[in-house]
Amino acid sequence: MHVTIVGLNLVGTSIALALKATGREITITGHDPESENLKRAKELKAIDKTHWNLISACDDAQVILLDLSLSETEKTIKALAPNIKPGALIMDTTAVKRQVMATAAKVMPDGLAFVGGHFVSHKLMASMAEPSADLLKDATVFLVAPDKVAPETINLATTVVEAVGAVPRFIDAEEHDGLVAATFGLPLAQAVATFRAISEPAGLQERYKGMGAELYTLGSLLGATAEETAELARANADLLVPWLDRYTDKLTEFRDVLAEGNREALEEIATQVHETLIRYLRKGEEPRTSSYGEAGLGLRTMFLGGMGRKKPS
Repeated sequence: MHVTIVGLNLVGTSIALALKATGREITITGHDPESENLKRAKELKAIDKTHWNLISACDDAQVILLDLSLSETEKTIKALAPNIKPGALIMDTTAVKRQVMATAAKVMPDGLAFVGGHFVSHKLMASMAEPSADLLKDATVFLVAPDKVAPETINLATTVVEAVGAVPRFIDAEEHDGLVAATFGLPLAQAVATFRAISEPAGLQERYKGMGAELYTLGSLLGATAEETAELARANADLLVPWLDRYTDKLTEFRDVLAEGNREALEEIATQVHETLIRYLRKGEEPRTSSYGEAGLGLRTMFLGGMGRKKPS
């Protein structure tokens, strides 16, 4: 099988490494205008060859994986559509799907298959992870397929996902974007608001020196560029705004409890959020305990690898 990966970022390079680790006969071509990404992929032996020209890089590929920003994904789909052989599967990895699927439906000729993809895992934090064959293991991959997609296309997309150790879940574009408005868009909005709040000139130099893991983690939620952050928020704005309204209400409630010094109410809020976090960490299972420590430990382990954890007495 010949696979071309366009965009050798964290996900793209990890997909290449995971496919290589399967031991199957897979030839992987890499294409990325960023020389550093190409250099890293070569050093990791994630790819067999590269090509500077997008169309030539994808010419013989049976599977084309796009690990690009939203705007670059749309541009690439439009460029590839009239040049790729029928039967080739194109998959993307963007965090919003309605816009991408609409573009693909508009420009894709008959016989050319596109399946939207979105890899979700707590390990996929670009500023805190390095590409590896195991990085996508057990990740959830939301797959969005057109209504009239061929069964063999579905099978191929599923095979690729399972080959890298991830778990496929088929979903429609509207449902997907509604889900990630809460789980992706809301944290993104929080990061935007936080960094705007702490950009006030007074005391800025001292705040720079006080940036620890907490703020670093929050900053990693932003896009790689200002344009990417803006386009991700804009693409899902209609579904994100209601969540922002809810978030604003909860933030105001939390602010009022703090201002009033209402310890009992604060304890109730803390209990609720820790139980919610435990449930998320267990992927929906009911929490067996409302222990603050368990939820806190979950986050600490997730982001810091246990660094700073108290030793048991």
